[in-house]
Amino acid sequence: MFKFTLAAAFGLVGITSTALAQAGNLCNAAIPVSADGSYAFNNAGYSNEMTVGCADSSADIFFIYTPATSGIAMVDTCGSSFDTVLAQVIDCAFATECNDDSSCGLQSQIQFPVFEGISTFIRVAAYGTNGLGGAGLLNINVAPPAQWDEDINGFGDAGDLPATAQIPTGTNPFTQIGGTFAAPGDADLYLIDICDLATFTATTVGGPNPDMDTRLFLFTPTGQGVSFNDDVPLGFPGDDTLLSRLSNTHVPAAGQYYLAVTMYDNAPLNAAAQNIWSETPFDVERAADGPGAAGALDSWTGDGFDTGAYLVTLTGACFATTGPTCDSIDFNNDTLYPDTADIDDFLSVFSGGPCSTGLCNDIDFNNDTLFPDTTDIDSLLSVFSGGACL
Repeated sequence: MFKFTLAAAFGLVGITSTALAQAGNLCNAAIPVSADGSYAFNNAGYSNEMTVGCADSSADIFFIYTPATSGIAMVDTCGSSFDTVLAQVIDCAFATECNDDSSCGLQSQIQFPVFEGISTFIRVAAYGTNGLGGAGLLNINVAPPAQWDEDINGFGDAGDLPATAQIPTGTNPFTQIGGTFAAPGDADLYLIDICDLATFTATTVGGPNPDMDTRLFLFTPTGQGVSFNDDVPLGFPGDDTLLSRLSNTHVPAAGQYYLAVTMYDNAPLNAAAQNIWSETPFDVERAADGPGAAGALDSWTGDGFDTGAYLVTLTGACFATTGPTCDSIDFNNDTLYPDTADIDDFLSVFSGGPCSTGLCNDIDFNNDTLFPDTTDIDSLLSVFSGGACL
């Protein structure tokens, strides 16, 4: 299939590779590219305009990429003749995604979200302070975004606490979450509904960075720790990697939970700055077992070693907006909660009795329009104890 390229504009037909004029040594004179494909360049003898954080580099050449579609851009320099360093650059001022070596040896690879018609700069350089550059290839491919992507659908970084978590929306089943660790220490929380407990799993295996060291955590709606895994347990796909996997092993019931995605060695703390989970063992899925296990998520500690794109694949999950949404556990509206008076009043009203304050909510606690039924009692007791809305 014919693709329009700069070479085609000058009377040459390019199918998968386009030879570019020797330009782009300055970011503000970057070479424009837009179509997916492979772009040949030669930066031998180029000067250096900027530095990046992932590796010393020199002889940089810049491209300005304007994608034709939104998605996740996969950019690499595989096939180049020299040791490359690759980075996404914002406003010719600072680098975000940056990589030195990748799965194709001394060549580089980065992934980042892109938006149709919105340009971004790409810098390619030679490794080392005295790198000479040479003949290279810039390969660009945009993959469709995940079912929910924190940047494309969520319009920015997912928060690291329940109050700032993203609440994905869409058509069930909920099968994919895509995101990016923008900086060391980044933690991303998403509200999900575990709607089929028997089949629930969440894993980072199969994502764009097979060498990434991820962690997955599950919390109740009130922030109590439910389950955690650092490295995939033995016997499951990906157990030879540093990726992560959660199952239903420690999940008490179907309902809403916060799923957290982080890199190693980022760990959740309670309000007393205690670890909710112990650090080891790494390759075991564990319920909260740290000194702060009884407390709710309050902050994170640790920086991490990886940045870049991740993908979480889900089974047995739905979008939380379609699942049960429970009322406040202050059932009798006395502003004291959680306390047993709320349970006492709920059971009294449920059986046709009075409300001690005269201000009780209706007894459809889980808002499923079915009442009085025992699922409302189960939901109240679950939420009261820090569990999910049922």
